Amino acid sequence: MKFSTVLWGLLFIVAGVLLGLNVLGITNFNLFFEGWWTLFIIIPSFIGLFDKDKNDRVASFIFLLIGIALLLACNDIITFEIVWKLLLPVILILIGLSIIFKNNKPKFDKVTKTLNQGNYICSTFREEIIKHDGDFDGITLEAIFGSIRYDLSEAKIEKDALIKASTTFGSIKIIVPKGIKVVLKSNGIFAENRSGVESSSDTIIYVDANSVFGGVKVYDK
Repeated sequence: MKFSTVLWGLLFIVAGVLLGLNVLGITNFNLFFEGWWTLFIIIPSFIGLFDKDKNDRVASFIFLLIGIALLLACNDIITFEIVWKLLLPVILILIGLSIIFKNNKPKFDKVTKTLNQGNYICSTFREEIIKHDGDFDGITLEAIFGSIRYDLSEAKIEKDALIKASTTFGSIKIIVPKGIKVVLKSNGIFAENRSGVESSSDTIIYVDANSVFGGVKVYDK
């Protein structure tokens, strides 16, 4: 089990305990303190630091700093004027680091260069549920303000294949056959791209995940 998953579980447990103690009158924890909304930036970014992908950790660190700065501004420790002035430099740093780490994965790009990108499926403002049970040699998925659930659990995968998955304010879930190996390349801003598949199979599915305010998740069935 991923450490970040454990952290999410502990977070919900602590929140439940605090709310329960409030109901019983034992504590008086104020959920809506000044700047409470910044927790929606701080908490996911902090947990994202424990993900394995380096690019995701860089983005998480930058947005953690932004969340903390906004929280301090809400409590008049620093001014919002300073926060907004620092926003552009932070964004430029984030883009620069993303480019560096993206280009630091030549092996993935070299291996997948000759693989078929397959058909193109796009979900915009809707949910797409697709079950593929025939021969599979690649696919390109894109979710824009929508979601895609792409099920390959019964597909015939006899050679290495590439899945290009992109999300913008959307989500993509990919289900692969049990026992197959998954290699994930992740690039994201305010995103979570992850694979819960662990296998030493000779056949590999390469997943090129790019997300902005969204996420790509791969798991087996």
